[in-house]
Parts: sequence; structure tokens; C-alpha cells
Amino acid sequence: MGDGGDFLFSITKKAKILNNLYPVYAIYGTSSYFPTFGGGHDLHISGNCFDSLNSYTNLGHSYGRNFYFDEVQSSYLAGSYNFRVKKLEVYLVSFVYDY
Repeated sequence: MGDGGDFLFSITKKAKILNNLYPVYAIYGTSSYFPTFGGGHDLHISGNCFDSLNSYTNLGHSYGRNFYFDEVQSSYLAGSYNFRVKKLEVYLVSFVYDY
């Protein structure tokens, strides 16, 4: 579950794509697949992502609402709707405030 500040980003496009609709679907997964981001699976990483084309992008459900895409939303992050993962890095950034 997200906190409303959740986003996906593209290094090659230098774009930050906000989850401005459903923070509850920021990130989730099961034992059968890697992280999935957004309701409607805006970005889904399949369990066999390194060996198959079962991972896909489908931006615009939670992430990217009201975002200007300069190309088709389904290929914006990975170059096509389905893709194979070469390298996977997932980060969690949290802040601790001392008062």
C-alpha cells in the first residue's frame, strides 16, 4: 500500500509517473510473481520475467492519470506492451523524522 507519494520512473525518458488515483494499489505481489504496480497492473513483473515475455506495462490505471505520454502508454516504459526483464531493482525510500 502506498502513501500517495508513489511513482514509477523512466531513466531513459527522464519521466516521473505518479500514482495519482489508487494509492492502495501502489505495489503488491503474490508468491507467483514479482512486484506489480497499480490497479489494472500498470507495471506487472511476472515470476519468470527473466525467461519469458509475460511481464507487461499498461499505464494509465493508477499511474499516469493526467500524464502526457509522447507515445503509446502501453509501450512507454519498456518499449512494448510485453517485455523480458534483464535486470530488476526495486527500491523503498522511507523517511524518519526526528523532532
